[in-house]
Amino acid sequence: MDYIKKSIWGQQKPDPREQQRNLKKIIRKNSREVNRSLYELTNLKLKSEKLIKASAKKNDKKKVKIYCHELYRINKQYDRMYTSKAQLESIGLKVDEMLNLQKIGQTMAQGAGIMNEVNSLIHIPALRSSMIELEKELMKSGIITEMVDDTLEMNPEDDITVEEDDEEIENAVNEIMEKYTNEKFDKVHTVPQTKLPIHQQQESIPQKEKDEEDKIIPNENVDGEADNLLNEMRERLRALQS
Repeated sequence: MDYIKKSIWGQQKPDPREQQRNLKKIIRKNSREVNRSLYELTNLKLKSEKLIKASAKKNDKKKVKIYCHELYRINKQYDRMYTSKAQLESIGLKVDEMLNLQKIGQTMAQGAGIMNEVNSLIHIPALRSSMIELEKELMKSGIITEMVDDTLEMNPEDDITVEEDDEEIENAVNEIMEKYTNEKFDKVHTVPQTKLPIHQQQESIPQKEKDEEDKIIPNENVDGEADNLLNEMRERLRALQS
């Protein structure tokens, strides 16, 4: 173990204050990365919702399902990153407590807890590199006693698909579809069968809907723009997952 520590930071023992600054710097770096990912995922969620609503309005159930499936994947990644944010905050608090109270030697159980949280964050592709760097700094400080070698061989995709099957995904996608289509379809089913005179129908249309109809884009243009947006969203999601 001494040989490993010397190979990481050399013969001279690191300055505790410098160690604390380095640890905080790495944690802040990871926090910024997580916040940036959450911001981008939020934008992707909003774009997906708009595509779903636009397709539902045209009663294009096939497109609705495609976009709902994409929203499901975005939501999964968002939840994963949000959990990572909470874990980073937890690591930061524990590290501060252990360093400030100078209880590194007496609180190795807590150090093991920090190591477990770092281990789980290494599985997030976007954080992998900087979390390995954090792990090295934690070893320098004596907060953890060993690095987790098995995480270095893990396939990043394993964490994304774990414990999921087609039925589970299908049910989740259907729930999203119901959320964005039920209200519209319910209104359709309750439309009165008695037709109003033409002039009364025109008066009953809210001004807002009239304005929206005036802005309708030809279907072929809408579909083309939607497909381009979907491809861009998929590329961005893949980038956030890798």
